[in-house]
Amino acid sequence: MDPFSFGFNYQTPDDQYMTGEAIVKYLVDTVSKNGNFLLDIGPKNDGSIPQIMQTGLRAAGAWITAHSESIFKTRYWLTTPGTDPLRYATTADAFYIHVNSVPNSTLAINDPIPYLPGDTLTVVGGSMNGTVVPLDWNNHNGTYTIQLTDDVIKADTYVWTLKLSYTSTW
Repeated sequence: MDPFSFGFNYQTPDDQYMTGEAIVKYLVDTVSKNGNFLLDIGPKNDGSIPQIMQTGLRAAGAWITAHSESIFKTRYWLTTPGTDPLRYATTADAFYIHVNSVPNSTLAINDPIPYLPGDTLTVVGGSMNGTVVPLDWNNHNGTYTIQLTDDVIKADTYVWTLKLSYTSTW
């Protein structure tokens, strides 16, 4: 969490430590690239965890808890980790789209994704968890467009996550 040391460095100003948002974005990026994320938490000389680290860990933990299905027991998408700001992860029955910045109401996906007509796209995490969102497929050029309402955009923080469930009967 400290950019200058592998533990606690009393000379590092609090504003230099990784925040909850930075931890979450780094985690999502690492998962999408089949990496391992090692987060070093350095105690003070009295064995306590500095408050600035606790704050970042608690914030990241809240996001991770609400979005755990899109992180744990997933695999990276072999085709591409995603073109910024998108990152992908997959399971046997779903494909996860992570948006690493506040999305616009129209989200364009130019990467190939495993979509078939009839698949369902829902919000993961946040106060709109489970909400179905429309996905339009332009089969002429292989691009996709997702329409997000202001409520969906405002319902989450850090990284917005969508789940493409393989519900097609094709």
